Amino acid sequence: MITLAIIQQKGGLFRAGSMDNGDGIAVCWLGHPIFRDKEGHELFVRHMPTFFETFPVVLVDGDGIVRADVPFRRA
Repeated sequence: MITLAIIQQKGGLFRAGSMDNGDGIAVCWLGHPIFRDKEGHELFVRHMPTFFETFPVVLVDGDGIVRADVPFRRA
């Protein structure tokens, strides 16, 4: 399981802990990842239209409430 945290100082959503092999780099996936927040809500990925340039991906719970966002920054 991947643990997600919203860290406002860093600007949004960050993954905590290892994914595969303990180095944080996924080697392969078997099935689909399940995202949960610290309260245990199962989160689903929703892509926003391209004109929402700051937050193109949000994670919503089963009730449609936005629980996390993945910020996008231009280089």
